[in-house]
Amino acid sequence: MADSKESIPGTGGEDPAAIEAKKTNILALKTKLARARHFAAGAEAAYGERYKTLILELEDVRGQWERANTLVIAEHERTKKALEVADAALRGELIDFRIATGEKTFDEHLSVRDTVKLEYEIAAATDWAKKEAPFMLIVAKTQFEKYAKDKKVNLDFVKKETDHTAVIASVLPVPAGEPIEETSEQGAVESEAV
Repeated sequence: MADSKESIPGTGGEDPAAIEAKKTNILALKTKLARARHFAAGAEAAYGERYKTLILELEDVRGQWERANTLVIAEHERTKKALEVADAALRGELIDFRIATGEKTFDEHLSVRDTVKLEYEIAAATDWAKKEAPFMLIVAKTQFEKYAKDKKVNLDFVKKETDHTAVIASVLPVPAGEPIEETSEQGAVESEAV
């Protein structure tokens, strides 16, 4: 980021007429967005009603299918439970085999994977690393960045860039006295929704 006065927001580097033009444009775009949200809400309502109808029709079709296929459904549930029981039994036996023999591999299709989980105190690990392995110590990123972002702090090895994000309220008023006009796309959505 350049250090020029023009690149720093709010320092007077812009022409007042250009600022007024930006304000006028922002107000026009705000009104346009409010109108677009109005028509999008109408389209969303129409979509929601049609979607509810679809769900009801699908539930009816599913009920008919289930009544027509009770034997297939029952067989599916029975074989699914048998599969779960066989899978659990084999896994249990493999783990018992691993513990009894020390072997991880039973054959080319069956084996046991050992996963080591650690539980320790962070302070104890940090103290150990300071003495035994200082290369393992890392900077707490969030704390460092909070410190480095402070306007009073200037670190030679840190480049600061400001990214601007526009924030728009979820509800925007349409100025009083201005009719809500629709575009051709919005009209097509509203006419379909009828």
